[in-house]
Amino acid sequence: MQNPFQSCKMTIWAAVLPFFYLSPLFALADSYANGRPGDKTSELRLIAAENSSDGLYHLGVEITLKEGALTYWRQPGDAGVPPIFSFDGSDNLAKAEVLYPAPARIKEDEGEAFGYRDKVVFPLHVTPRDKTRPVALKLTADYAVCERICIPAKSHVEMSLPLAHGDSQDAAVAAAEARVPRRLSENEIAGKLTLAPEKNSGTSASAALSWRLAWKDAAPATDLFAEAPEGWYFETKKTDLPNEFRIVAVEAPTKDGASPVPVTLTLTGPQQNFEFTLPLDAAPAGR
Repeated sequence: MQNPFQSCKMTIWAAVLPFFYLSPLFALADSYANGRPGDKTSELRLIAAENSSDGLYHLGVEITLKEGALTYWRQPGDAGVPPIFSFDGSDNLAKAEVLYPAPARIKEDEGEAFGYRDKVVFPLHVTPRDKTRPVALKLTADYAVCERICIPAKSHVEMSLPLAHGDSQDAAVAAAEARVPRRLSENEIAGKLTLAPEKNSGTSASAALSWRLAWKDAAPATDLFAEAPEGWYFETKKTDLPNEFRIVAVEAPTKDGASPVPVTLTLTGPQQNFEFTLPLDAAPAGR
């Protein structure tokens, strides 16, 4: 596996970094509609729904990409950079939580990327410190836009909450939230899937460990993505059987590689996406 902070073409990435820090992209906005085009590869803006009864403001960070370009999920795959969101400088902000829509598996020359093409909306839940006062939200986003090469992008947007009358985009925010995987409870995990270790053909202690995960729910599953603690890396692949996936431990820490490892799995499907955590005993035999 490559360093996850490598770009699609590392030499070109390194060449553009100095320019990136000297000339960042600023897409200023004081309402949901005022995003400004950036470097012709992407555009970022904030969209928002009407005030909610749950005490939160429901927004979306919308990134529109050049046709054919991609940006990354929080676990970018073989190579790439996850987005970074900062809310420094916001006023009357208690909490800002960014949610991640389920990604797609995207083939690249140097491996596979986990992310989004064309457009993605990251749902954003904003909690005010004082509900009687407006929130002055300031967001700085750093993310990568990759086509044949990868280019770092930086955007700054601002929004005042609550919104002015008529400024909401309820449908777009709701659609983005529907793409966020639903967290399964322990009881649901037991009823919706089975996990079985595979018998390794390798005889050495360093032989990769693997498991078969079978999805038993009526809703079909199309892909599976794994996230693990630092130093660990698990690959996931669909098998020839319907709703079955293979999980392989391909990297482990050289020190303090405690097991079992809590691996967060995101399962995608045409009807709904799910997220759950499983403890995988990834310590090789004789370790």
